[in-house]
Amino acid sequence: MLDAVLIYINVVNGYITGAEYQLDSAYVTSYLRKNEVEVIQYINKDINNYHEVINDLFNYKTDTYVFYINEYNYYISKVIINELKAFRKDNKIIAFGPVSKYIGHNLLDEVMIDICVLQEEPMTIYNLINSYKLDHIDNIIYRKGTDIVEKGIRYYDYTLDDIGFPYSSGSVPIEEVENVGLITSKGCYGNCAFCSYTKNRYLTHSIEGIIDELKYIKKYFAYSSLKINFYDDCFSISNNRTKELCKEIIKNKIKYTYWCCTRADLLSDGLIDIMSEANFKNIVIGLETASNKVMTKLGKAVGSENSSQFIEKVRKSYKKCEEVGINPYISINFGLPFEKLEDAFRTIDYVKDKKMDNISVCFMTSFPGSRIFENSRLYDTHKDMSPTVLPYRTYYHNYDMGKIYNLLKQKNILNDIYIEQSTRKSKTVKDILYYYSGIPFSNRYSKFDNVFVKDDANDYLDFIDNNININGRIIRNNNKLSLSKNYLFCDDRKNIKYCIKEYGHTLEAAYKSDKYVPSIISTRTKGNITNIQIDNLYDSKKLSITTRSLNSLQDLIELENKAVEVINKGYFTINDIKNGIINNACMFSGICTLSQFSRVTLSDEKVNLCINHGHVGSTTDTTKQLVDNLSKQMEQNSSAECSNCKFYSKCSKCTFLPHFMNRKMFCKHVRCNPKLWHYLRMKNILYHYYTFNLFNIEGEDKIRFTICKDCNSEDSYYFKDEVVMFEYDYISIIYNLESNTMIYCKKDEHDTAKYLMGLKEDISFSNERYIDILLKLEKNNMLNER
Repeated sequence: MLDAVLIYINVVNGYITGAEYQLDSAYVTSYLRKNEVEVIQYINKDINNYHEVINDLFNYKTDTYVFYINEYNYYISKVIINELKAFRKDNKIIAFGPVSKYIGHNLLDEVMIDICVLQEEPMTIYNLINSYKLDHIDNIIYRKGTDIVEKGIRYYDYTLDDIGFPYSSGSVPIEEVENVGLITSKGCYGNCAFCSYTKNRYLTHSIEGIIDELKYIKKYFAYSSLKINFYDDCFSISNNRTKELCKEIIKNKIKYTYWCCTRADLLSDGLIDIMSEANFKNIVIGLETASNKVMTKLGKAVGSENSSQFIEKVRKSYKKCEEVGINPYISINFGLPFEKLEDAFRTIDYVKDKKMDNISVCFMTSFPGSRIFENSRLYDTHKDMSPTVLPYRTYYHNYDMGKIYNLLKQKNILNDIYIEQSTRKSKTVKDILYYYSGIPFSNRYSKFDNVFVKDDANDYLDFIDNNININGRIIRNNNKLSLSKNYLFCDDRKNIKYCIKEYGHTLEAAYKSDKYVPSIISTRTKGNITNIQIDNLYDSKKLSITTRSLNSLQDLIELENKAVEVINKGYFTINDIKNGIINNACMFSGICTLSQFSRVTLSDEKVNLCINHGHVGSTTDTTKQLVDNLSKQMEQNSSAECSNCKFYSKCSKCTFLPHFMNRKMFCKHVRCNPKLWHYLRMKNILYHYYTFNLFNIEGEDKIRFTICKDCNSEDSYYFKDEVVMFEYDYISIIYNLESNTMIYCKKDEHDTAKYLMGLKEDISFSNERYIDILLKLEKNNMLNER
């Protein structure tokens, strides 16, 4: 019997990475285990649907579940907690974390948490597990019948060493160190109005304790490339203590790569020198604004220092770090209290003029516990709860944040956010291209990854909640999206967002009914063009794709002729690519993903596959019933003749044929057009690159391709049938059309591929390098061994 199970659902930019380890939870676990409490951290890094999490938690023999909740995971945590309590009313649910106090004061009528921990989490949770009399325990808000009771705050006398250490205590596996990191202290003496960090207490580990923990890590990881992040609220709050720590790291030769975050007024030249010697490679320094007026009202500069002196210290610290080989990052914030457009411009001009190239951009967000959140009117900020209550939205009414966002993008200051958003957009476009074409860009799709809703998504919340992948996408057709008056806001410090009424309506309905809704993609189709809105993310450049349907046998014949022409020429032009992808091109691409249920359409309470045909059941059916219905239809369309056909491996065995074909006609066209599957798969890939302008081609510019063949019989390796090489200008890519693996080729890798295909007589580099390249190609599923 376990005394408690700890749960932390990690949400990063709206993506649920899993139930994971987390530092605050690790310290609670460490303290509880030191005091002989049987506790475990629930871990699941491959969650398909949140109902799996609930089933896993049910399997633990325990009376107490302890959730770490922040602004970003509140919604999914609420859904899990309420379903847990619906089946196990007597189980105790404890919550702690940055928003625990806010939940206790405002949300206990919406989430079935029994106790919210306010302070001193390790000791308070220990007391809760070991006592049934809540009225004797401080630092909590709890339910007492129909009443909500808040107890007083009690501070304990302890150091962080007394709580324990995350790795040597066994609370976190050693292989998680790069993900979870360490702290040497908690607390900050700063008084920034936007910050919700602990300000009223400063707690530390002893230097000896930190070094012992690093030595413990070193037993398992001896290599210096290991990156350790110190997540202290303010790492160098004591210069002398930080110097002593660095000296001990140097003395004990614990030469990992270190990262930390601190303030410029706490970075002396001498400290920066010794941090460099200890192998600190990255330091984040908070500037926030280059406006003296805004800085003064923000409360960033403390003591006798004025704002202009603080801003100058940031510049000097940045330059000093660069001189000694440390990679500094400057944190700047937009939308701060009392900030006008000219203040934002001043900050942008300052970091560019001072040649501060490493910049982390934030957009001011109101977090519970910060002075800005608690005193919005005083700080001239406009906040409002989101459709899921948390995180709160901060609106920008002093100027058009879109102008600043676009300027940051234009001046290459927004790189960290732009890279993350580009990756997100690329993945979304791939999923939507897959939804329409049926040709996947990955072999890792799960059931109900993409659910297209033709009607109001609110009508299908039960089906979506029961089936959709936890990181799946609802794709819905909206002819018009309505923007609220205050339409730009931020709720996560990093992404500017639109206030879209339809998006908020669906999320609010899901939240109130304890249903989970993941990403919502809004599409609007006019003719062959489909415009795409990813969730409510702001972007000045609109996304769109072009799709075409095969409506007749003549359409198919024209497509087949085009495929032969392109394959024979050995290249695509931009005009070949930009006319779009083919709806349900999977029919003739030698692939069928029906059984994965990853392309589902809901319409008129029906569940369809293959965009809008392929009816397999209704939205009231269980997943098993839908799978059984599909299996029966697939069996009816299979035959012994299929398995004996020499084109079997390149045929999709399509279950739901187009209306203008029967089975006999379909088989004939597959046999007579063996080049069509290569053409369709290559075009899908190139169209995705075209959408993101990867090749930067125009008009009749040519992207050449070579379908890799086994031509060099003397070598021990040869290319698989489905591997192609794309070449344009200086770009060369080897792509496996079957496994969707790819390699951007260096020159010697390009030459090796040509040599294997018999297109190059010799290679000019060492045999050792040649073998390394072969192994890389084999690892990426490009080669077969003879």
